[in-house]
Order: sequence, then structure tokens, then C-alpha cells
Amino acid sequence: MKPKFEKPPKAVSERMKKVRGSGTEIEKEMGKYLDELNLKYKEQPKIKCIRGTPDFRIKRSRVLIFCDSSFWHGRREKEVTGVAFKRNKDFWTRKLKENRERDRRNTKILLREGWSVYRFWDTDILKKPEKIRRELKRISVEHKLTGFSAVDVFCGAGAVSHGLIQAGIPVNAGIDNDETCRYAYEKNNKARFINEDVRRLSGTFVRRLYPDKDIKILVGCAPCQPFSKFTQKNKKREKDEKWKLLYAFSDLVKKVRPHVISMENVTEIMNQKVFTDFIETLETLKYHVSWKSVYCPDYGIPQSRRRLVLLASRFGKIELIPKTHEKLEYKTVRQTIGKLEPLRDGETSEKDALHRTYKLSPLNKKRIERSKPGGSWLDWDEELRAPCHRKKTGRSYSGVYSRMEWDKPSPTITTQFYSFGTGRFGHPEQNRALSLREGAMLQTFPKRYEFIKPEENLSMEKIGIHIGNAVPVKLGVIIGKSIINHIKTHREVGK
Repeated sequence: MKPKFEKPPKAVSERMKKVRGSGTEIEKEMGKYLDELNLKYKEQPKIKCIRGTPDFRIKRSRVLIFCDSSFWHGRREKEVTGVAFKRNKDFWTRKLKENRERDRRNTKILLREGWSVYRFWDTDILKKPEKIRRELKRISVEHKLTGFSAVDVFCGAGAVSHGLIQAGIPVNAGIDNDETCRYAYEKNNKARFINEDVRRLSGTFVRRLYPDKDIKILVGCAPCQPFSKFTQKNKKREKDEKWKLLYAFSDLVKKVRPHVISMENVTEIMNQKVFTDFIETLETLKYHVSWKSVYCPDYGIPQSRRRLVLLASRFGKIELIPKTHEKLEYKTVRQTIGKLEPLRDGETSEKDALHRTYKLSPLNKKRIERSKPGGSWLDWDEELRAPCHRKKTGRSYSGVYSRMEWDKPSPTITTQFYSFGTGRFGHPEQNRALSLREGAMLQTFPKRYEFIKPEENLSMEKIGIHIGNAVPVKLGVIIGKSIINHIKTHREVGK
């Protein structure tokens, strides 16, 4: 025989009706968040396979959103024993248990039918707007609901793609001719990696990477070594095949005709004909073009690095967002890597395989022991100095064999940042050079960014190239935010 439960008071019944109805306060707030992201939706869609109704379905997708009451859907079970329901404890215990079971059953059925289901609590919707915005942005990127998306050429290990995704731009694919980048790219960005030389790409192939009707964003950072200040004295550098890759990117723009373009490189490229030719091509194609020399600390990047960022659009004027940090707010080495586990030279952390360091020679151990943060080999005794540095002609090369300073941004991270003798890459206080993880974090890769498969033995040299050649991830975020702002402005003007 089923037990009899006392019916709830009339006031409680009326409250339940309001919660079940559409147009509640939490639904109105959720609607505002969806509108902010320009997501088109249907309220209270009828889904035949379940008991109950989702609050929203995102149009042109299989994404469903439920706005759940913390009490009625059982987030706070302790409320069942509250004074208001003391006389009906058995009823409410049973009722809320049924609600939770129904939610689990409905979600399971919907997932089986190919829907993506997201549930939000009312208290979060009303009191934690930034949390809701972040989650909705993540959902819109994951399901490519934004109406715009990107393809990343010369993607490497995925730094720019990761930044674009963090900013809110879905990335359809990354293209690079280095197959060893595949794992890091796909693992961390959940996007397709295409191992191909950009010079062999057809416009049709790249256009098909974008969803129909999407605003097409094409980003590319052609290898910068031919234009770097470190190769200025190399008279044969224009014969380097990498020199031609910006022309190849320019050709790809002609074939694909994306709506928005971003190109990043070293600032020295501005003095080269290949850059002026690129600008001329874009302007001939009726793009609005802007470029800027970016000092990375101005945008929250803990690295005293300058980069050229170019933006172009077929819609109208486009510019990089204003700097986000003043000098007193610059991110420092201490803030970025100061809490990582201490290591000796040649040691690998048991917790993180990428937190490993290069083994120093006995001579370099003596040298780093006598090195000061921000100093140089000029601080050493004469017998420790390299023969080339003892000559008058070698005294100007003071930017090597040095420690970083804790409370300043780091120097530019190069492909050999793990080596004490190739720059100012000594740890501020430990007697070793930077670990691979430290270099990655100074490039603003997340702490848990994976570069190699578990148990894979990729050389420090190869991982160093992946990290050092990358665009700082946060610069990718800044580029992404600039593009999104531009697209929003274009959409508002077009209304």
C-alpha cells in the first residue's frame, strides 16, 4: 500500500506553478546573456522524448539549456527540513528525489538522442553573471554557434588558436607542415590539425573548413626567423625558403577571400619589401588594414617582447584594442613561475614531465652560481669568462649567461630558452636555466597545456622550438577580442 502524503499548502502550490511556468526571472536573465552573445534561441521548445520542457533551444543547433531552481531540482537538500515544510517533510523528501531522478533520466535520454544538454542553477544565473557568461561563451565556441570562426595557418603547437578560443572565436582547423605539433594542437584545442605546406593549399579546400554562412577569419604567423634582428647580418637570408611564406599567405588570402585577417610577426618585418607587398595586396583586395608594434607587457604578457600585429577586414576599419596594463601593473616572472616546484639542473618534476631542466656543464654551474639577477658574465671572475668575451670585440655581447629578475617581465623567450648560455635565461635564484614548463608559462600557455603524449620522449630541443616559436597565447586572446569587437560593431551598424 502506498503511503499517504499530506498535500502542500495552497501558497506552496501557487509557488510551484510559477516555477514551472515560462518567463520567470531566471529565464529572463538567461535570455539576456544569450542575447549578449548574439545567440538565437527558442523558448520552451517541445521535445517529445522527455517528460518536461527545456527552457531554451539554440537555433540551428542541438543545444538545450535548462534553468533549474536550486530548491525544486534538489541543489540544496537540507532545505527539505526547513521550518516552512516541517509538517510535510516526507512529501518534500519524496518530491525532490523524484525531481532529481527525472532530471537525470531526461538528460540521459536527450544525450542518447544526440542533444547537448546544459543545466544552470537559478542562484548562479542571478548572482554570478560572469560565471554564466564564461560558460555560455565556452558552449558557443565548442558548438560553433557564434556565426564566425577561424582557420589558423602556421599554427604550430596551437598558441594563437588557444588564445582565439579563450577570447570566444571557434577555430575550425590549424594548418602546419610540422607533424610533431599535431598532439599538442589537437589535445589542447579540440580542433582539427592539418599537416600540410601552406603553398600547396587550394582556396576551395580552406573555404570548406568554415561552416556555411560563417564570417571567415584567417590568421597566420609566418615563420619569423628570416626577419628577426638576430639574422640581420645574414646576407643569404632572402634565399631562405621561409622568406617566401608571407607571400604564400598573401596568395591564400587571394584564394579564400576571408572577411577578417590577422597576421603576427617580428617588428623588423615592417622594413622589408615582403611586408609592403602584403599590405598592397590587401588594399587592392579592398581590405581595411591596420598594424601596430605591440609591447607585450602592455597587454598582460610577462615578457619584454615586441611583436607586429596586423589586422584587416572587408567590413570596415579594424584596430587592436587599447593596452590593458600600465607599467606598474606589468606581469612579472615571479607572478608567472614563482610558485613552481624547485628543481636542480638536469632534473624532471615527478608531477609534471614538462617541468624539466637542461643539465649544466661543471663550468656553467660555476658560472651561474656567480651570476646575479639582471647581470651578465661581466660579474664573473676572469677565469670563468668565455675566450670570446675576454676580447674587446666580445664585450658588447652581454645579453647571454644571465639570470632573469623576479619582479620584472622576462626577456623574449626564444627556441633555446632552456639553455643558460643562449640568453638571459638563468632562473632568478635556482642554479639552472628555465625549465620547459617555465618557458611555456612565460609564453602564457596554461600551466596544464600538454605538448607531448604521456610517456612520449620528444627531445627538449623540439619542445623548445614549439614553445619558443609560438605567439604568446594572451596575444592571441587580445587579437581575438579585437576581432570580436569589430564584428559586433559591424553587426550593429548593419541592423
